[in-house]
Amino acid sequence: SDFHAAANLFGRAVDLLSSDDPLREALVPELAWTVIETGQLDRALDLVVEQVEDKGFAARRAVVLWQLRELKSEVTCSDVIRAAERLLEVFERTGDEVWSTRASLMIARNRFALGSCRGTLELLAGIEARVRRIGAVREQSEMTYWVMSALFFGPTPVPEAIDRIDRIRHDSDQPSVSVLAAQQLSALHAMEGRFDLS
Repeated sequence: SDFHAAANLFGRAVDLLSSDDPLREALVPELAWTVIETGQLDRALDLVVEQVEDKGFAARRAVVLWQLRELKSEVTCSDVIRAAERLLEVFERTGDEVWSTRASLMIARNRFALGSCRGTLELLAGIEARVRRIGAVREQSEMTYWVMSALFFGPTPVPEAIDRIDRIRHDSDQPSVSVLAAQQLSALHAMEGRFDLS
């Protein structure tokens, strides 16, 4: 996917709306999220610093700000987890499934970074159905990455990890999933002594 084109499209949409338009408030966090993917962290920060009264929109912006702080290594993984858990409560109260998923993914990747592969897998198993139901492609891709990484590096027995990663690879149409699966399966087969498959 072309994040630069998406950022340009979101930016144009935001620019067309007046500052008090509720749709603008809904689009700004989406724009900031997309701008982060292009590597323009300062631009993303500029987008989210203005305050809004609506708690849902404020929570969306807080997720973006925490992700920026995370990317800039300004906070610890534990800090990010605590903040994302508080924000997750807001999204669950407001029924915001996309941003609830994003907050959950922040928790998952930071649990993984702290070495809790089991905790990562448990959290992701809990949101998998929702991610598929809402059709969040970017979030689905990130979730798949963290599931596969936790299976590979975590306490999952090698045969089970092979089976699950192989199923993920067959169920996905994303080239990045196929590449990661091939790398991980090769190493997992080698761990079993099946060098012909690695």
